[in-house]
Amino acid sequence: MNKLNFLNAHRDIFHAKNESYTFGLDDEFWELSRNIKLNVGEVTKRLSDNLQFGYVNTLKYFAEEISPGSVKQINRVFMKFISFMSFDSIDEAVMLTTKSSDKFSNQDLICIRILIKKWYELGFEGITKNCVDLVDNWTIKDNKKGEVVKRRDPYQGPWTDMEFDNFYDAVSRAYQKGTISYSDLAMALITIHTGRRSLQITQIKTKDIINERTKNECYINIPRIKQGEKYRASFRRFRITHELFDIFKKQTRIVSEAFRKQLGRKLSEKEMFELPLFVCQERLEAIVDCENLHEILSSDRLHAYAIKCTQTLKKIATTENVISERTGEVINMNARRFRYTLGTRLAREGYGEVVIGELLDHSTLMYTGVYVQSGPDSLNKIEDAVSAELGYYSKMFQGMLINKSEDKYPGGSIRNNTGEKTGQCASCKSCTACVPIPCYTCMHFRPFVEGPHEKLLEYLLDERNRIQCIVADPMTTQILDRTITAVSEVINKCKEIKSNPEVSNG
Repeated sequence: MNKLNFLNAHRDIFHAKNESYTFGLDDEFWELSRNIKLNVGEVTKRLSDNLQFGYVNTLKYFAEEISPGSVKQINRVFMKFISFMSFDSIDEAVMLTTKSSDKFSNQDLICIRILIKKWYELGFEGITKNCVDLVDNWTIKDNKKGEVVKRRDPYQGPWTDMEFDNFYDAVSRAYQKGTISYSDLAMALITIHTGRRSLQITQIKTKDIINERTKNECYINIPRIKQGEKYRASFRRFRITHELFDIFKKQTRIVSEAFRKQLGRKLSEKEMFELPLFVCQERLEAIVDCENLHEILSSDRLHAYAIKCTQTLKKIATTENVISERTGEVINMNARRFRYTLGTRLAREGYGEVVIGELLDHSTLMYTGVYVQSGPDSLNKIEDAVSAELGYYSKMFQGMLINKSEDKYPGGSIRNNTGEKTGQCASCKSCTACVPIPCYTCMHFRPFVEGPHEKLLEYLLDERNRIQCIVADPMTTQILDRTITAVSEVINKCKEIKSNPEVSNG
C-alpha cells in the first residue's frame, strides 16, 4: 500500500467507527467499512504541510466518531473545495468566495462548515478564528426533506399502487424465469416488505431470522444505522409472515452450504450463528479456514455490499421491463422508494406519525409528518377513453398471444365471465386464482387472438363504475386498474396481429 509522508504524522493504527476496520494517518486509502474506502491521499497531496496535518487529524476524528458514509461525504466535498481554489490557510476571504459560488450546494456548504468548526475546535493549524465566526453565523437552508414524497415525484418518490404491484409480480416472474438467483429473490422481498435501507438489509445475519414458536410469530431483527451507534449495536424487530420466514430460512441454508463448500468442512454452531444473510461472493471465495474465522464472521467483511440491493432491484425492473404508467419508462429503482411507499401507504390507512416513525425506524418524528401531510394518493383514474393508451405504455400483459387451437397446455382453457373461452394457461392445474381477472397480468396466460377480450374489458369498466358509485374510497375504485390495462393491451396486440399477421406476438 502506498504511504503518504507527514512531518508530524504518527504511525499508530486507529479503529474506524466500525471497529472491524483500521487505518493509519499516512495511509493513502482509508477503509472504514466494507462499503466505504476513502482516497485520502488524493486530497492531501494538494495541500500544504500546514493543512495536511490538520486535515488528516480532523478526518481521523470523524472516522472514529461518525458513520463511514458521512466521512466519505466530508472527504468528497473538501476535495471539491480545494479543487475550486488554492490557499495556504482557510480564512474569511476563502469562505466568502466559496459561498458566493454556484458550484457548491447548500449541503456542500453545511459539510464544509462542519469540517472547519471541528478542525478549529481540535486546535489544529490552518483555520482562522474570524473564519470560524463567519461560517458559524451563516444561515444555510438544508435540503428540502420529503419534497419527492409531497409532490409524488414519478422518478424518486413513492410508487403508485399499480407500479408497486407490477414490480412485486416481476420479482416472482424473474425468479421463475431464472434471471435472478434465490438470494436475489430473498433480497428483493426483504426490501419490499420492510422498507429498510440497503445498508440495514446487507447487515442482517442469519441469526436475525427468528421464529418464536411459543407465540407462533416470525420476526427479523433489523440492525439500526442512523442512531450514531457502533456496528449492529441495536436492532428493531420487524414482524413477517410464515411464508416470508420460510423463504429467508431457505436463504440461510443456501449461505451455510456455500460456506461449507468453500471451507471444505462443516461450520461450528458458533460460526453458523454469525453468517451473513447476504454474502459477498468475491470475498467468500477468497477466505480460507483459519483461526480467526469467527472474528471475520462477526464483522461485516463477508456481507454483500449495500449497492448490491439497488443493483438487484434495477436488474429485475430492467429484465422484466417493469414500466411506470406515469412516465412510460422502466421504473427507476432504489430501496429508498420502498420506504417512501411504505410511509405513504401507512398514512393513507390512517396511521399517525408515531406509528409511521416506528415502522420506518426513524429516530425522531422530524420527517414522518411529510407522509401524513401529503394527503391521499393522487393517482389518475383509468377512464374508458384512455385505457387503451395506458395499456400500451404500462406493459401489464406478460403472456403470449396464440391462435385458437387444441387444449395443449396443462392449465387448460380460461373462460371469461360469460363462459366464453378467452385463452389457455401454460402453467399447471393447481392455480387457485379467480380466473379470468388475474390471468391477464400472469406470464402463463396465452390469450386467443380471436378471443372475446372486448367483452371482458366492457365488464371490467362497468364493474369499476359500479364500485365507484358504491364507495367513496379511490383506492377501492382502482383495484381493477391493472387488469383493465392488461386487457386493453391484449386487445391492441390482437388488432395489430389481425391487421398484419407477420407481426410477432411474443
